[in-house]
Amino acid sequence: MGRIGNPDGLLDFAGTHDRRHVLFVGRQTELDWLLTLAEKTRTAGPEPEDATGDTVMIHACPGMGKTALMDEFRRRAEDAGYPSFRLRHADLLSFEALCDRIDKELRAAAGRRTRAANIARTLAGDVAGMFGFRATAGAAGEAAAGLARPTTATPVVMTVDEAQNLDAMHKTTVQCLHEAQLDWPILPVMAGLANTQDSLEQAGVSRLAEGRDLRLRPLSADEARLAFPAMCERYRVDLDSRTRKRWGKRIARDSLGFPQHLNIGLRAAAAELHRTHARPTPNSLRQVTAEAAVRRAAYYRQRLGGPLADHRRELAAVAALLSKGPAEFGLVEQTLRETANERRAQFDQPPMTFEESRTLLATALRKGVLERDDDVYELSIASMGDYLARYRWERNAVERRPAGIRALTLGT
Repeated sequence: MGRIGNPDGLLDFAGTHDRRHVLFVGRQTELDWLLTLAEKTRTAGPEPEDATGDTVMIHACPGMGKTALMDEFRRRAEDAGYPSFRLRHADLLSFEALCDRIDKELRAAAGRRTRAANIARTLAGDVAGMFGFRATAGAAGEAAAGLARPTTATPVVMTVDEAQNLDAMHKTTVQCLHEAQLDWPILPVMAGLANTQDSLEQAGVSRLAEGRDLRLRPLSADEARLAFPAMCERYRVDLDSRTRKRWGKRIARDSLGFPQHLNIGLRAAAAELHRTHARPTPNSLRQVTAEAAVRRAAYYRQRLGGPLADHRRELAAVAALLSKGPAEFGLVEQTLRETANERRAQFDQPPMTFEESRTLLATALRKGVLERDDDVYELSIASMGDYLARYRWERNAVERRPAGIRALTLGT
């Protein structure tokens, strides 16, 4: 106990703010589902009249692990023999550029297959020759040659990040991918926020085939508890099993299974372990949880900043409504407007219009504060509602104070 095999790596992990530099755990069900879809991807051909296309949509609020899932899916797809690459929505503006990119990726994949085949042929010949198995060596050589031969039936896995930014400008390329109108079988996986379905419709994907729409949910408690031991293993942190279990359980519990919060806890733990040289004090875990709480609050402020900064009171009222369960658009919009109008009446301001409330809800969806399934709304994560509830209580407490003290407090 008290050793770190990769202290520089642990320190880098603790200090990074890159959301793509994360520790991936769990999601086995989602990965199996994606790989099954890749196996079923058909080759290009005439489109049946009732076809709904090949597009797969994955949506969730920011921080739910969409990018990490896509990265891991591409890695496993490559291991399974599927050429895979990542695009952004801007890469889908030009059909010619897209075709060139696919061709380039296929050529690169063929090159990797050839190198793998050469290595396999050499190893098979060496091992078989060592034991005098000439027939085995010949069969291995044939298998290696087969590995090198490209096949037009092998699907290309293409993941698109930030798919909520797709619109009519991307219609030509998105429709071609969706309807398999290219010379290659392609599995297009679009990952984005809660409004991704609306964006896909603007880009020409009117409907998805059944079973090709996935909303990411928080990790299970068992999955989240795997994260801290996985971090210790990655950076070769030597801790006793009792400490690993206790820290892993606490970090998982505080995260509520939300991957972004889970990585916040892991980075706080990494910083403390590096500081103490993997000899944590009795107070170390308390410091980790306190630092993680500060970072989570910063995440909430960032999500509720910008165009939402002046509407936290209204969103807090909506969060109080949704804390009881999902609610339909009409009730959510009514709660939003009534809360806003109470405030506006105090300052002789005109009431909030229906268009203003719709725009505010659309912004809350885009910023990942709310989630929507058809016309039913719910909180993106439960802890977001807790943060807004505390904000609402604190603001109400301030406004109950005498006017002079209230002015000083609100000005801070």
